Amino acid sequence: MRYHFLLCLLLGFLISCDNTKQIVTKEQDIPIPSQCPKINIISGAHHMVGYNDKGKDITDQIFNATLSYDDGECSGSFEKINTILPIIIKTERGPAMDAEDMITINIIIAIANKNNNTVLQRRIIPIGIEYTEIDLDKNYREAFFVNINDFDYNQEIFIGFAIDEEVFYRNLR
Repeated sequence: MRYHFLLCLLLGFLISCDNTKQIVTKEQDIPIPSQCPKINIISGAHHMVGYNDKGKDITDQIFNATLSYDDGECSGSFEKINTILPIIIKTERGPAMDAEDMITINIIIAIANKNNNTVLQRRIIPIGIEYTEIDLDKNYREAFFVNINDFDYNQEIFIGFAIDEEVFYRNLR
């Protein structure tokens, strides 16, 4: 009998832990989203190659870069949600890079509504990565703060390199 009571109590607790529900804090009675916004890497904008102005063959490559992210955190309410988004850029030196060089890579962080395909916010952020003559590759990591006003679960965060149309379509192949 005692075990049935404990089983019912445990079952009730597990049912109440449904992660799709809103959490309400006792101190403020402000609803808090139970999930962070989904993060997506834009198809075709996750990889780029930087070339010098002489051409586009392998000997003209200055760098090769790949974009990814780590799990972030979020806090706030449906009125405003604050997300910490750790972005990682892995770069490799190309044959055309000078002994010591600074490369600048632009990334896009956007918030869009997936239901009606509208972009609500967008930022292009330049990132400088400095190479010394002995560096063969670099890993750049920075946490960006993304604030979303009037949050709903149809809003998602999109990240990618700010690349031209030619590079975009080449990456999709």
